[in-house]
Amino acid sequence: GPRGHPIFVTENGTGDGSSWANATSLKVALNMALPTDEIWVAAGTYMPTDDDDRTASFQLKDRISLYGGFAGTETAREERNWNLNKTILSGNIGDANIAEDNSYRVVSAVGTIVNPITTETIFDGFIVERGYADFNSNNHHRGGGMYLSFASPMIRNVWFRDNFASGFGGAVYYLNSSSSVFANVIFTNNRSNSDGGAVNVNSGVSFVNCLWYNNYSDNWGGAIRGSSSGSSIVNSIFWNNRAAISSNNVSNLTATYSILEGGYSGTGNINENPLFIDAAAFDFRLQSDSPALESGNIDAIPQW
Repeated sequence: GPRGHPIFVTENGTGDGSSWANATSLKVALNMALPTDEIWVAAGTYMPTDDDDRTASFQLKDRISLYGGFAGTETAREERNWNLNKTILSGNIGDANIAEDNSYRVVSAVGTIVNPITTETIFDGFIVERGYADFNSNNHHRGGGMYLSFASPMIRNVWFRDNFASGFGGAVYYLNSSSSVFANVIFTNNRSNSDGGAVNVNSGVSFVNCLWYNNYSDNWGGAIRGSSSGSSIVNSIFWNNRAAISSNNVSNLTATYSILEGGYSGTGNINENPLFIDAAAFDFRLQSDSPALESGNIDAIPQW
């Protein structure tokens, strides 16, 4: 579409992306997008390939803002409701009933030292599910949901669920990370055979108002494993995560003003049941007597 307005995407879009009526596909939109462009993606399920190419993934580009959660009629971004209009990026290619033929990674953000993907890159309003990273070559055994290298996108209002890695980071793997922010992100039912059932990060990544529930590592860090203390977690909840060797929730990261089952050292941390309304049905709203209410650090919330 022409510059100055979004590129519009729908599940079966075959147009030029210039309007909802002429929407294009997500792959075409990502290919045509130029720096500062926004891509608006309507509710539906999107896969990175139409065939059985497990190496295909949705590739984020620097300074592109990717927004899901649209009904497909909006004229302003503020009108979208990503909670209602579920925009799913799925690795469940091939046989829908088999995980072993799924995409190795659903989303990729790969920059270089010279041309990193910067924090002006936004990924907001998606469900990322069913990546299956089990190929021990070119890091295709790490980060089943999202793989990042020399990339610092802002990741907001995203749910990573049911992703797997035979290596590190069932849902998210970070290599050469710097200053990415995850805000209002949920991780459920992700697992890895190595460190970081849901997330494995280097330094410099921050997690704000995030939730890890029912993730599993066969090694260290059922929810998240860091490689240094340079990554931080604040105003977040860790519950019902498990690790076979050590650290059911957090391994080697700083956490403050968070609820961590079993406890974790750090200012403002709580070891009490957060009292979700119905976690089994993935309703993570808090009951009126939840210890999480009014116990976060309001100064830690980003301005945006």
